[in-house]
Amino acid sequence: MTAAHRAVVGAGAWGTTLALMLALGGPVTLLARVAGHARQMVEKRH
Repeated sequence: MTAAHRAVVGAGAWGTTLALMLALGGPVTLLARVAGHARQMVEKRH
């Protein structure tokens, strides 16, 4: 059985933390209101 894909609305501190924790169990999409913040997260991803 495959894990359900989850989405987290809000890329602030809590939303990002929640998305990281959920990602341990399967695919997650993190939705950000400000495109610049989302772009910065993608560019600085480790």
